[in-house]
Amino acid sequence: MLRTVGITKRYDAQLALDNVSITFERGAVTGLVGENGAGKSTLLNVLCGIAPPDAGKIFLDDAEIAPQGYRDANGLGIWRVFQEPALIGGIPLYENLFLGHEKAFTRLGIVNHSKMIREAQRIVAEFGIDVDVRRMTSEFSYSIRQSAEAVKAAAVPEALGLPRAFVLFDEPTAGLSHEEVPYLLGLVKELASRGLGVAFVSHRLNEVLDTCRDIFVLKDGAVVAQTTAADSSEAGLHELMVGRIRHADFHAENRQGSGLKEQVALSVRDLGQRARAQGNRTDASRYLFRGVSFELRKGEILGVTGLVGSGKSALARCVAGVERPDEGEVVLDGTPIRRATTVQMKRKGVVYLSPDRRHDGLIQTDPLKWSVSLPSGDRDAYGFVYPGGVWKERLERRAAVAAIQEFRIKATPGMATWQLSGGNQQKVVLAKWTRRDPSVIAVENPTAGVDVGAKADIYVILRNLAESGTAVLLVGDDLPEVIGLSDRILVMRNGRIVETINAPAGRKPDEASVVARMT
Repeated sequence: MLRTVGITKRYDAQLALDNVSITFERGAVTGLVGENGAGKSTLLNVLCGIAPPDAGKIFLDDAEIAPQGYRDANGLGIWRVFQEPALIGGIPLYENLFLGHEKAFTRLGIVNHSKMIREAQRIVAEFGIDVDVRRMTSEFSYSIRQSAEAVKAAAVPEALGLPRAFVLFDEPTAGLSHEEVPYLLGLVKELASRGLGVAFVSHRLNEVLDTCRDIFVLKDGAVVAQTTAADSSEAGLHELMVGRIRHADFHAENRQGSGLKEQVALSVRDLGQRARAQGNRTDASRYLFRGVSFELRKGEILGVTGLVGSGKSALARCVAGVERPDEGEVVLDGTPIRRATTVQMKRKGVVYLSPDRRHDGLIQTDPLKWSVSLPSGDRDAYGFVYPGGVWKERLERRAAVAAIQEFRIKATPGMATWQLSGGNQQKVVLAKWTRRDPSVIAVENPTAGVDVGAKADIYVILRNLAESGTAVLLVGDDLPEVIGLSDRILVMRNGRIVETINAPAGRKPDEASVVARMT
């Protein structure tokens, strides 16, 4: 077993872990749940040698260990699958699998790439992943890269003659679509059945209950409960995590439609986008989506869902001007916009929230206040710029403080955004765009990798936007979320809208009926 005894970790004045004692057993999946900032990822950082504890001890099979880095932890048999794929896109997949352990294939200073390729191909085939490991890693889908990381953690140690002990999964399904999740969860269970110990962190409580045997609940850096999946429920875990009962009306359906108006905010007419071949050339023979038409009314939350490859993500980007369609047009307030850009659409009141908040939504290394204010720096109405272009820093700080209070962000204006939890980062993204009072906001998977408490806050933010008359285009893979929030749902399949489903409060469609239309 792998166990911690009294692990404590501080970052400046913040207590991230408070006397944490947890046991992970071989042959079992152990779940770690808690709100953003509860200490889950910090605990995994300590276990895999990334962050040394300030106090406490770690034991592996009753022998005390103190890994001095991630490679050192690997040598002890502790591996990690990060929430964001940690593979290098510009090298072949086989090199990624053995990165840092090339000596096992080296003789007289020369790496035997043929042997490495054969071993990598054998490993991925053993886990049912049908890919050519010689291809560049960047060419593979997100789900394949995430699965490859799990295989690297599980099978590579055996191939290298290293101990096979424990694999730490940190939100491995956060970036996966609805239909990709079951495979990865099956892979997690498969590792435990092979005798490995598995730590599993997820904000999706249904996944934790389906995958784990034992569950530890963390709150404010401390273990507040230990239970089993057999004795737990989503509502029960939620109450332990946040200290309050999760209501059936989790998506604030009682407020649905309160801001809905008859006026059309945005129309899409016969919109289409061709696929891009290598070198960003247009592939005239294939479309990401085509012939898409719909109207989005003021105060409406319009959901868009479908399987991977259905075209829903490309549609959202084209509507918001992030990418240009090859056919059709977007009509805003009666004016056709045929070759939109993000700057143009932003000035017209249309903004887009990328599902990748870390890379596309925030300035990670700079203060939170910059992320909140910079998108509004182009308009004098927001008051951040003196004549002559001098930035009003005191006004910027006040705006950040107001956003922190309004959106319940656990941070200070001067904190770098990378220091914030996923849920708080997402609130910052929402805060920076809502300052512009958008007429249309397109959001894609807005609560991916976010805990249930932050999800509830984000749902309230979206409801507030709709009540104020903002039209919300909600593109998502989380079906309960899309169904619960939306007034109507557009179902896409093979680049087309195949059905529009009404979803009024009190008469929501069930997940099975929506999935049936997606497939």
